[in-house]
Amino acid sequence: MNSSEPAAAASLDAISRVLIQSYEGTRQLGLLLQATTLSEQAVTATGVDSPMQTFYLSALVNNLTRQFQHTGNEQVLDSAIRCAREALATFSGDPRMRWAKIQNFAFLLETRIKLVVERHSISQAVELAEEAVGEIPDDHANHTRLLGILSEQLWRRYKNGKQEQDLFEAIERGEEAVLEAQRTMPLNPSDRSATASILCRVLEDRYLLKSDGRDLQRLISLTETISVNTTAQQVELNFMRARYLAWRYGDHGGPITDLTCAVELSMSFLNMPRGDPNRIQSLDNVIYYFCMKYDHAGQGGLNELMALIRTEMDQIKPNESQQHLNNLYLLQMRRYVNNGDLEVLNEAIHGCERALDVINNEDEMWATGLSNLGCLLRMRYERLGESDVLEEAIGRCNAAVDATREKDPLIVLMKTNLALCLAQKYVRTTLLQDLRPVIKLGRDVLEAVPERNIDRFKYLNNLGVWLSWSYMQTKDPCELDECIAHIREAVKLAPPSHIVRHNFLNNLCASLKMRHDRGDSGSSDDLEDAIKHGREAVTQLLSHHPMKARALRNLFEALKIRYEQTHNYAVRDEALAIMKECIRADESPPSHRLNFVFDDAVPWLEAHDNWRDLSEITESATELLGRVSPRSLRQQDQQYLLRRYAGLASTAAAAALQTGKSKEQALMLLEQGRGTITSTLLQNRRSISSLKRKHPEWAKKFEELRDALDPPLSVMAGGALGNALQASPSVSLSPNDRYRTTEELNKLLIQIREDDAFKSFLLPLTTEQLMSAAPPNQTIVVINVANFRCDAFLIQSNQVSTVDLPDLTHNVVEAKAKLFRSGGGRDPFGILEWLWDAAIERILVRLGADKACVGHDYADWPRVYWVPTGPLRLLPIHAAGYHRDSSGRSVLDRVVSSYSLSVEEILYGQEIKTEIRQAKHPAPLPSQPHDQTETAPKFVLVSMERTPGNGRLPYAPEEVNTVREMLPPCLPRNYLDQPSRDSLLRAMVGCTVFHFAGHGVTDRGDPSLSGLLLGSDDGNSTIPLTVRDLQALRFHETGPPLLAYLSACSTGRIDDDQLVDEGIHLMGACRLAGFRHVIGSLWEVSDRLCVEVAKTVYETILKAHLDDASVAHGLHHAVRMLRAKLDGIQDGTQRNGKKRSRRRLPGPSLWAAFIHIGV
Repeated sequence: MNSSEPAAAASLDAISRVLIQSYEGTRQLGLLLQATTLSEQAVTATGVDSPMQTFYLSALVNNLTRQFQHTGNEQVLDSAIRCAREALATFSGDPRMRWAKIQNFAFLLETRIKLVVERHSISQAVELAEEAVGEIPDDHANHTRLLGILSEQLWRRYKNGKQEQDLFEAIERGEEAVLEAQRTMPLNPSDRSATASILCRVLEDRYLLKSDGRDLQRLISLTETISVNTTAQQVELNFMRARYLAWRYGDHGGPITDLTCAVELSMSFLNMPRGDPNRIQSLDNVIYYFCMKYDHAGQGGLNELMALIRTEMDQIKPNESQQHLNNLYLLQMRRYVNNGDLEVLNEAIHGCERALDVINNEDEMWATGLSNLGCLLRMRYERLGESDVLEEAIGRCNAAVDATREKDPLIVLMKTNLALCLAQKYVRTTLLQDLRPVIKLGRDVLEAVPERNIDRFKYLNNLGVWLSWSYMQTKDPCELDECIAHIREAVKLAPPSHIVRHNFLNNLCASLKMRHDRGDSGSSDDLEDAIKHGREAVTQLLSHHPMKARALRNLFEALKIRYEQTHNYAVRDEALAIMKECIRADESPPSHRLNFVFDDAVPWLEAHDNWRDLSEITESATELLGRVSPRSLRQQDQQYLLRRYAGLASTAAAAALQTGKSKEQALMLLEQGRGTITSTLLQNRRSISSLKRKHPEWAKKFEELRDALDPPLSVMAGGALGNALQASPSVSLSPNDRYRTTEELNKLLIQIREDDAFKSFLLPLTTEQLMSAAPPNQTIVVINVANFRCDAFLIQSNQVSTVDLPDLTHNVVEAKAKLFRSGGGRDPFGILEWLWDAAIERILVRLGADKACVGHDYADWPRVYWVPTGPLRLLPIHAAGYHRDSSGRSVLDRVVSSYSLSVEEILYGQEIKTEIRQAKHPAPLPSQPHDQTETAPKFVLVSMERTPGNGRLPYAPEEVNTVREMLPPCLPRNYLDQPSRDSLLRAMVGCTVFHFAGHGVTDRGDPSLSGLLLGSDDGNSTIPLTVRDLQALRFHETGPPLLAYLSACSTGRIDDDQLVDEGIHLMGACRLAGFRHVIGSLWEVSDRLCVEVAKTVYETILKAHLDDASVAHGLHHAVRMLRAKLDGIQDGTQRNGKKRSRRRLPGPSLWAAFIHIGV
């Protein structure tokens, strides 16, 4: 066949078409390749000037296109493009046909661009797109499409390289495409929408970069031009428009209808089919816009939306909700802020933790999740005071900041959450060095936030509050003025209905009051402004809002000042009404209400002799003390919280008596509000034997939950102990687990109390129990010291009486205690005489102990258990009196004294003695070696002559040897010289008497870390046996030992004056460990004299065959004998690890230090 003949070309084309038909049916590549070859031959056989040239080129283009689609070969696609370009160049026929060929050519160019994007680089794709745009006529619809593609590729290159020129050029091309689409695609809304959608994506990035309101307005208008064909497309368009409307409101002060519309548009996700993976992500957007609207409009719907979310979550896998519902915490946070429900907050924390478990730490949501969790943990700390939760919150927020780029818009949120956490750390430490980084973060955030940002007022308020805190320490007026300026601006910018605007008003009230108190020029109107803003803050708050108490407190403080200035009774009455409303604000955290009562209400009511209101307020506040330090808190956190309210219970009891309430009611208040920590620990140690008999399953569950919260120190009698404290449950319990365990225990207690036989199980003592606490023929004397009156409660023989102590005042007691602890000044005996005259003599006379007792048979002497309160706990009541004459006017000469933290502790001791009698334990002292049994009393004697880092105690071995030599040879004893903590704990198991002669130390910062100093395995360091260790022992469960004799310094002393009523010292810890009696000291003791005291005590105890009463009798006798022979003794060594100059110690200090606790 002659290839130059037209007929030959036509034949080749005809055969090619037949092969294509076969290919379409079989999809055999060989048929397609043959057809393409024949098409190429047909083109070659046709002359360039032939009218059929374009026809055959078009056929070849079609075949090459099919071949590319089958093989994906780029070279084939390039050949198709080359042939299509040549076909267009040679076409001279019907314009409509040319239009179609242009469309095919454009399709190939689009395909080539996409292929380059996939297989090569975006830059090559941009170059191809630019070339393609130049090859397609401007009036062709595909030119518009290619402009859109070019815009998209430029945008993609910007996303990779962040070159702003690419972004701006992409927008320019996109705008051209949209404008051109209106002309070239009048009847094709789908393609017009596609170009508009591309421009939206590109323009959105420039808005995020520049925050130009014109770009945002253009975005909103573009969404109005987009049409869709499917439900999914409609939902996507709705969310796009909702996003832009929310931005307009948030960034440019748009109308509130923008947020309303955003919420309505986002709710279209309900039209998506269940199971659609985008449905749950769409729900997350709903939550975000709703929370934004809720914040600014203050409208309801929180619970309704939460119900919808739960319905949606029930339809999906748990990990999907955790991974995609990133904004759920926002809703939970608002629910918590709205109603103060701790369960809601804990649910939010748990959800955030689970979400972080399934999010990859490379994911952009990782940092957001960390910051969110830190924010929620901070809120929990603010409510409960768990220090480890605060530390975790700070750690999470720090990690979030580290994981976020400085130019990322989210850095503002990350730094703000970190600053809020660090601010709480400052509140706890009150160290200015902890506040400085907070203020710096606040300034950084404020500088980074645009002036027009709708949330700017939040950052202004934060910085203002932190500056006010700094002012309170530095007294720099510039800081306070800047604070007020920032908070004023926050109030001005915040929408009137914003849910936290009341907080700004409240802070402005407080800061203006501070400036008024400063009293310089220009502050005369500040008080009026403070009252105005305080009233507005209170008005904006709902009655059940958790922040109600805080707002009421600030308004009260301002009104109080106004009343003091004007004596206007209407102002006074308003202040009183606010005070009562504050204490009744049940939805507010207990700490907010207690802070108000303790810092503001009590001093004001006392100053104005308003005893009726004082009694009402303090009684309510006392009931809150247990709630502010729940079981779920670690002890150091309970100490931190309770130390703030020292003396509150004493005020409540005194106010009750002042208003004529019964002495029993006043005593109940005193018991309820003191020793909160010890009371909880005592409750955990109360016998549950009757519960075990009737409800063994409840008893077992109770023990499990109790031990999880208050784990015992696991001590083994033999074998390798390692660390004496095994991995106890509390070590591994997270704060959330502690909270849940506490809640579970509380529910169990409710269940137990439903049985009438256990209706008072672990509840505070009843009046009847208080009255029955005194042992037969003995007296409990509770001395209450308050600012405006002091009284003694005498409990004996099922009755309570009181003794008014008008000569005793809180301030004088405090001053005398401080003086006595420092050595007593020039006349330490004078302090003991003052104490006798001011209080103790009146009490003893009421008891009938109006003259000195005769003889050493102390069983015939009156027995008194002293329960002092407040600063009186720091004075030796047992030593009060006149000791410089022989008049017998002293406690030592009239009664045998013991001490107790509370009446409840005495009742606990009574219960232990009853159980011992019922169990006939312990066995009597053996009189012969062959009488010794496994149950015979066991003595553990410890000598610490040398303690690394502390002074030598030369008399410690002599003291222990003296006791050891006094014991019958047949009596089991374990002598430990320089033992380690672990070896001592092993030896203490099963002991009857534990005697320690060594150094004791007190920890002012944390009394639970006070301890007995012991050696270490290497002998070069000390490891103390601490209060916390002793509290965790459970010797009472295996037979309560008789005596812990702590011959060391300050074992009954607390250096933190704010915690004296909590009884957190070594002697109290031994009682909690199960020892029935404890002998110790109130301050430093003489190493030499300790030998004489111990000898006298053990002589008495052994003579009485370890009778309980003999312990108190023995110490009483020893102290009286020591007092009688003191004259001339000098001793320079003390058992507190310090050396004193070799001078005469103050007389009373030598013998008055020794005290007894026990029943």
